[in-house]
Amino acid sequence: MNVLALESQVGTAMLSADLGKNQAIKICSKIPKTVVFVPDNDEAGRRSLKRNINLFMRYKPPSLDIEIFVYLLEDAEDFNATGRNYISLQDCLRWRNNVLLPLKERLI
Repeated sequence: MNVLALESQVGTAMLSADLGKNQAIKICSKIPKTVVFVPDNDEAGRRSLKRNINLFMRYKPPSLDIEIFVYLLEDAEDFNATGRNYISLQDCLRWRNNVLLPLKERLI
């Protein structure tokens, strides 16, 4: 399990590659302004990224204005292996409707 912070904000960890309905609802209940997905740098992480964002958007209340970002790992299997404690939004890519189109080259 990996837990990280986004600069000074608290993060959450998923216990598997898939975000669950209850976890999506719990994240939304905290009324965040920003959500960052950090998939593992492997096939499961790449496969689950779009599915997890779509599930999150399905359970996000329409009135909740959230910016979604993706942080892609390049030199480590997962965030814990990077040796870092936090990430900054400048290192992330903003999600725009279909995350796989702008990120396709980096995901392959």
